Amino acid sequence: MSIPFIVFPIFAGLGLLLGVIGLFFPKAIWWLREGWKFRDAEPSNTALIITRIGSLLATGMAVALLYMFIYVLPRW
Repeated sequence: MSIPFIVFPIFAGLGLLLGVIGLFFPKAIWWLREGWKFRDAEPSNTALIITRIGSLLATGMAVALLYMFIYVLPRW
């Protein structure tokens, strides 16, 4: 078993998990990235929108990795 068969599903699963959490709960992802540094801080609407956009990109990349793992890599 080669490295891509181990690494692709791990990164895809992690990206998919964090991406979906970020889409539905952007405040939680903001807190993991920035909120723990400050006391009683709240994210701005812009920060939440940017977090959702980043989460959407992470979800898309995770789906692309899963597609490659399932359909492309077995043909090599």
